[in-house]
Amino acid sequence: MPWQEVATGAAAGASASLMASFALLQRYLKQELKTPALVHAPMEERELEDKHLLQEVKLLLRDYWPHPILEFSGYISTFWSGFWAVLPAAVSPGEEQVLTLKDGGTVSLHWGEPPEDTAEDRVVLVLPGLNNDSRTSFIQDTMRHLKNGGFHGVTLNYRGVGGQHLQTPRVGCADSWRDFDEGVDH
Repeated sequence: MPWQEVATGAAAGASASLMASFALLQRYLKQELKTPALVHAPMEERELEDKHLLQEVKLLLRDYWPHPILEFSGYISTFWSGFWAVLPAAVSPGEEQVLTLKDGGTVSLHWGEPPEDTAEDRVVLVLPGLNNDSRTSFIQDTMRHLKNGGFHGVTLNYRGVGGQHLQTPRVGCADSWRDFDEGVDH
């Protein structure tokens, strides 16, 4: 009868799948869940500030729990983060200021919530990377986390990024750090 063959195949597939799951779980528990090692010179050779820093880095020495699926392959991890990056994000309305630079180019500062007095408030400048802007989902998440932590987040959108029109031949690329000073001075 055909149903007996189907049942036999399903049982064999389930058994193989279960054994593979147990093998991966065993690997995960034995090899991946290790306490990180902090490697440094002997404490006697360290300055007082370095000794204090090593004592404060307790965060590095706690147990590390990597994601059980995403850590097995860089391909899966890259796909997963790329998948979340293309999902639409709720863009915080904030305030966007367009800055004209010395050479005539423009960049923009997208404030999550502008501070009333920058001398008193804690401001964090977020640099979104080469292919992103202030509307990217992970930048928006970062801005929300900063706001919840009591900071005023502002994102620097490079030249030609985030809907800006290019005013000069220079575009937002790996040398965009040259525009950083003018954005911070503002």
